[in-house]
Amino acid sequence: MTDSSSDPEWRELLVRCSVPLRRLGPSREVLSVASACMVMFKGRRILLTVQHAVKRQGIWAMEIAYRPPNGTLIYQLGPMNFFVRVAPGKRSRHIDFAYVCLPDDVQPLIQEVSPRGEIYREEPRLTLDSALDQEPQKGMRYGFAGFGNNDRSEHAVFGDVQLEDNLSFLRERSGLYYFRLNHDHPGHEVYEGCSGAPILSQEGDLVGLVVGGSKSAKTIRAVALPQYRGVLEVSLENSGK
Repeated sequence: MTDSSSDPEWRELLVRCSVPLRRLGPSREVLSVASACMVMFKGRRILLTVQHAVKRQGIWAMEIAYRPPNGTLIYQLGPMNFFVRVAPGKRSRHIDFAYVCLPDDVQPLIQEVSPRGEIYREEPRLTLDSALDQEPQKGMRYGFAGFGNNDRSEHAVFGDVQLEDNLSFLRERSGLYYFRLNHDHPGHEVYEGCSGAPILSQEGDLVGLVVGGSKSAKTIRAVALPQYRGVLEVSLENSGK
């Protein structure tokens, strides 16, 4: 991991732009986790994530806030929108990209809560204003924050914020961006739940969404958002919502 004191404002930005998602079971127990980000795109407020993380059946929701004595408030997401690539003479395949529209009044918070359940700090998670046209550049610094280090019990999923604040851009290939970690890859289980987390430049530009990585190559892969902004725009226009 990088030095936690390297740039606290940059690290705070990464955390506030990432939205943790929860897949809930019949009794509202947490079955799995993923990450996402909120974006204003073409005048619409949407939640962006990746298809492979949220394709599993269940109720997907994001935590809004802890409000004693009622507990944790959640916002249940509607059906996710997925995309399929179709080419003549070839089998169709899903693009690892998904979105859902959000009401303007849905505002998840980041909170620090004492062991006694007292809230002593809270900040709104940020909605990024993006045309989804920013491409990463070599020589610049990138990062992401997601829900990782997951540990399951019979009734819950526990985890920590997994944060990388010193990625370097390597290349684009087949609709994916490849970024180099500045340390050894700690293992895929550490990043479980980070799929869908936004990758930002240090200037705060959104460039991609985490989809995976390679332990041997010490890399993180991300959806190249500029390649799909056109199909997203058409989808939003056709939805009429």
